[in-house]
Amino acid sequence: MALLSTILGDALTLIAFLSRFLGKQIGYNLPMSLPRSVTRYFWGDNLQELNPQVHAKYITQTLLEKGDSEALNWLFSVIPTQAIKTMLPDLKLSKKSAHFWKVYLS
Repeated sequence: MALLSTILGDALTLIAFLSRFLGKQIGYNLPMSLPRSVTRYFWGDNLQELNPQVHAKYITQTLLEKGDSEALNWLFSVIPTQAIKTMLPDLKLSKKSAHFWKVYLS
């Protein structure tokens, strides 16, 4: 089981790396829309056009910066922790948030 977990973690890291390298978003098992508890963080966005499968990085960035525990629980349930950890250097977070998530995810 530990070997499977290691292989899966390595595969997700590779997918995230390739996504950044190729400049494309490789989708996770994301829903087509945001849950109601999460939409309040996107008050300035057109929710009809905000697709978690297409805008995963933006959604992750917003929820890591502003989300409450319910929003973060949802985020971590749909995007693997390792993938979020790999995204961190590319996210536009405040210094305080970036440091917190770097420590929290290490």
